[in-house]
Amino acid sequence: MEYVLVGFRQVDAVRHYGFQGIAEDRSRIEFTVGTDMTLLRKYSIAIQDVPLLCRRFLEERDISDARHAIMLSEDQMRRFAEARSAVEAAAKMRKHHRPPTSSKVGQAWRSERP
Repeated sequence: MEYVLVGFRQVDAVRHYGFQGIAEDRSRIEFTVGTDMTLLRKYSIAIQDVPLLCRRFLEERDISDARHAIMLSEDQMRRFAEARSAVEAAAKMRKHHRPPTSSKVGQAWRSERP
């Protein structure tokens, strides 16, 4: 099933993201995923990442469940933040600066000939 974000609304500190689940036969099912904005700040999750987090959550769950209004739990947000931290740490390790092999790099063509 594919999930398409159709919008959101906010009530107090909870933002509800609306999704349409599109099945193989092109039938559509409405889903709403709620997120607590205070937990987003607690785990330093950017507001831009939340729709993707909600869609990933929908993709992982069993569709046979009849509930179409779901709330992201603190545990799910914590796991997302931990996974993001691990990816950022790995990226930081890859960006290793190598110093030049010689302190006279580029001087061979700049120096005067005797």
